[in-house]
Amino acid sequence: MAQQISKIQSGFVYHYAFVMLLGLTRFISVIYNTLKMNHVIRVYFLSLVSFVLLAC
Repeated sequence: MAQQISKIQSGFVYHYAFVMLLGLTRFISVIYNTLKMNHVIRVYFLSLVSFVLLAC
């Protein structure tokens, strides 16, 4: 039974991770454009987001 479940999950986990990354990218871009930040704050924002993503 475990082998059957692992066959089903093997492809879907990668798709789920890819969709989550796409959603996170979309979410960050919407926040980024909505806040209408000046250039200095945008650099800090992108640095913070990059640090958080790389730390995970």
